[in-house]
Amino acid sequence: MNDLIKLEEQRRIILPEIYKDFYKRCFVSIPKKLIGTDLLNNYPELNKYAFELIKGDGADNFLKEDDFVFYDASGIYFLVL
Repeated sequence: MNDLIKLEEQRRIILPEIYKDFYKRCFVSIPKKLIGTDLLNNYPELNKYAFELIKGDGADNFLKEDDFVFYDASGIYFLVL
């Protein structure tokens, strides 16, 4: 949980409680259906990877520097804005 507090302070954001619960549950054990999924818990550079994926696909960049990427499943990213 200290990691989330640090993250909120560094990024100057307030994370939703539902995400905090998700983070805590996945910190203990990633659910079977999410095996192979990259989560912020283990990959703090997901924002960087998302920017690289968008650029590599030749798509228009829709991400902003302050967007928060927390989940990657085979190149599908989910954000908290």
